[in-house]
Amino acid sequence: MPVVRPVALAFAGLFVAAGASAQSAAPTPEIAGFIVTYAPGTAEAANANIAARRLSDASRQVARSGLMAKRGPSVGLGYQRRLSVGGDVLRATRLLAVDEAAAARAALAAQPGVARVEYDYVLQANLRPNDTRYAEQWAMTDADAGLRAEAAWDLSTGTGVIIGVLDTGIARHTDLDANVVPGYDFITSVTTAGDGNGRDADASDPGDFANGRNSSWHGTHVAGIAAARGNNAAGIAGLAFSAKVMPVRVLGRGGGTTSDIADAIVWASGGAVAGVPTLSAANAADVLNLSLGGPGTCTSALQSAIASAASRGVPVVVAAGNDARDAGAYTPANCPGVITVAAVGANSARASFSNFGAVVDVAAPGVSILSTANAGTQVPGAENFLAFSGTSMAAPYVSATLALVQARRTALRLSPLTVADQEALLKRSTYAAAAGCSGCGAGLLSAQAAVQAAGGASTTPTTPTNPTTPTNPTTPTNPTTPGTTFTQTFLNLTASTGTQMRTSLNVPAGARDLRIETSGGTGNADLFVSQGTAPTTAQATCKANAAGNAGLCAFATPVAGTYHVLINATAAFSGMTLKISYVQGGSTTPATFANDTDVAIRDNATASSAIAVSGRAATLSAPVTIDFALRHPASGELKVELVMPDGLVVLLHNRAGGATPNLAGRISLQAPGRAANGTWTLRVTDQVTGNTGLIDRWSLAF
Repeated sequence: MPVVRPVALAFAGLFVAAGASAQSAAPTPEIAGFIVTYAPGTAEAANANIAARRLSDASRQVARSGLMAKRGPSVGLGYQRRLSVGGDVLRATRLLAVDEAAAARAALAAQPGVARVEYDYVLQANLRPNDTRYAEQWAMTDADAGLRAEAAWDLSTGTGVIIGVLDTGIARHTDLDANVVPGYDFITSVTTAGDGNGRDADASDPGDFANGRNSSWHGTHVAGIAAARGNNAAGIAGLAFSAKVMPVRVLGRGGGTTSDIADAIVWASGGAVAGVPTLSAANAADVLNLSLGGPGTCTSALQSAIASAASRGVPVVVAAGNDARDAGAYTPANCPGVITVAAVGANSARASFSNFGAVVDVAAPGVSILSTANAGTQVPGAENFLAFSGTSMAAPYVSATLALVQARRTALRLSPLTVADQEALLKRSTYAAAAGCSGCGAGLLSAQAAVQAAGGASTTPTTPTNPTTPTNPTTPTNPTTPGTTFTQTFLNLTASTGTQMRTSLNVPAGARDLRIETSGGTGNADLFVSQGTAPTTAQATCKANAAGNAGLCAFATPVAGTYHVLINATAAFSGMTLKISYVQGGSTTPATFANDTDVAIRDNATASSAIAVSGRAATLSAPVTIDFALRHPASGELKVELVMPDGLVVLLHNRAGGATPNLAGRISLQAPGRAANGTWTLRVTDQVTGNTGLIDRWSLAF
């Protein structure tokens, strides 16, 4: 079995060099709402009560229009108060970015008597931690090779995210202890473990001294780089200083085996390992850091473990190695699906010891990095701080940046990113090394640009190209016989992140049950449909923008005319199908009834969304097709029920456990003789503490 060792501990002096600062992405302001000022002489300017009534009506119209839903769930907007300096405040139910607020601002400005509408910006303290040794942490702010950490901290400090550190375990340290959550010791060899036993729930580091070499306290140092307590007037600040660290002990005296590491990857990411209690979704790690490696090929065991973690949305960050060689010859740096990190010094040049090559994804500071450590030569002694060098020190900066990204998206109620999208975001957020850094992947890590991009800001302000109209494999003909169905299908659609596809169709008078539906494939495509005018992601008659490719816009009695379809690649997608259909006149069945108004699914509570059905036969004779799409970080917590007009409750989805995000389903219900007309209700119950979500949309077809 290959032995894997920590990738670090090549001590070196601090490189200092002057150079031009690389430009980062322009910051994206956040908006809490709007400040509306009426023109002097208007009744609204003179009387706050009149203004409140006018603006309350306007706010409801703007909220229902969906103008503010470009980057997340639909937004409520309500009147708050009149300012002492004049002007009336409208508050949104979540923070907005400028691009999604612009259309709403224009709509408010068009109201009679309004003189101007301003954004009510959210401002932040410019965070510079007060940790006593922060000035020695050159990597946070260095002009040539720094992380741009302070600008990132204004947006995210990693709250709510767990970083799994697969390493030597952690020694007690007052600048780290408060951010440590329970982990596990996965070393099976008692000799290697050095703590008197094999696997157990104690992930503390007893010391990894061996073969005349002192204990390294490597895991403690790596953990501090990622998430040492920040702004606590002591010691250092970890890059994600509000995140938690989960110590997972895989390295002991002489290193560790790939078999133990494979099990640890699966377990820490929330998977099941025989003989070890499985973590709940809330307690599993959100990102894994592996500052370890050695020469060799990637074993199938490691590949499978990494793929298992990715299936649960957990990225694996790996150090490139310290032998100044091609990282392609080192594992797990050469494993498919990992994020491999090279090291640079303060002059932005690749560190003399750092591995390099095609498998490297990004580079980060890794020379003379100050972090938490221990003074014991063999067993734990007094806590201290030491500066180490190595790609082991660079990797946790990348892991911590992903923690900042994930916390930022959670705070903005944005859908979680896939592992592939997280890697892509990191790469497009890098900047060029002032001194050049060959073999360093996409470039130097910028925590600032990555966190800004996580909230929707562009790191490379380019205009996406619009691909050609989707290729239709058949030429449909408009039906003329009443009751005949028109169907148009576009197969195997593929687009890169940020690109858009458009098509349109003419719907004749008398048509019914128009359905525009996306399905299948991988990635994340959002569907937008409007009648008469081309839709945008900010404004459309129908929006189907849940996670994944499943989307449906249905119109039971469509207006005759042109319907325009927009497919937006929120993330790259491939293999998707677009199907458009309607029935020409004739029979009154089937028809589709839909509700796409977002309803909050609150923690440990029940949410309901209703659809009123009328004009159908009194009782059901044909099956009813129920489609639903829910946004939730852990769909295994949800129970979904359908309440029929006569009160019958049908279980559509029972709580299954697990942390798979979002839930979409299509169910055919046989209920002959049951009442068809009346109120149908979708009822969703969150049965576990800790997460909230939305009923995005649902529909009935019969």
